[in-house]
Amino acid sequence: MGNALNLLEASIKMSPWPDLGNIWEINKTRNKLSHRSNINDVIYKGRNPFTDPDCLAQMYFDVWAVTQSISKLFERVIDTPLTMARHYYKISEIYRKKFGELDPDDIPKLDDYPEW
Repeated sequence: MGNALNLLEASIKMSPWPDLGNIWEINKTRNKLSHRSNINDVIYKGRNPFTDPDCLAQMYFDVWAVTQSISKLFERVIDTPLTMARHYYKISEIYRKKFGELDPDDIPKLDDYPEW
């Protein structure tokens, strides 16, 4: 999970869903639980989920919220751009078949649009 968080860190931090901010605290708690034999050392947001029922409930709902938000993030950051890229590739193939290759000098460049 740590490697996935490192790869997605920028996308997660810039996402419009604040629930994703809990993912690092959840990961720290998961790491503490898997690497310690004493459950009294496991702390989530200042409380122990094994002795404080409210903390366990908060952790449950935070994980649920992260799960919901991660699927939205995946759709927005990965799935939708991939679908659009496939769509534009198909359009470019149709264009090439109909009109041939575009002359490289005719391709608009970013410098042609100073307002961008």
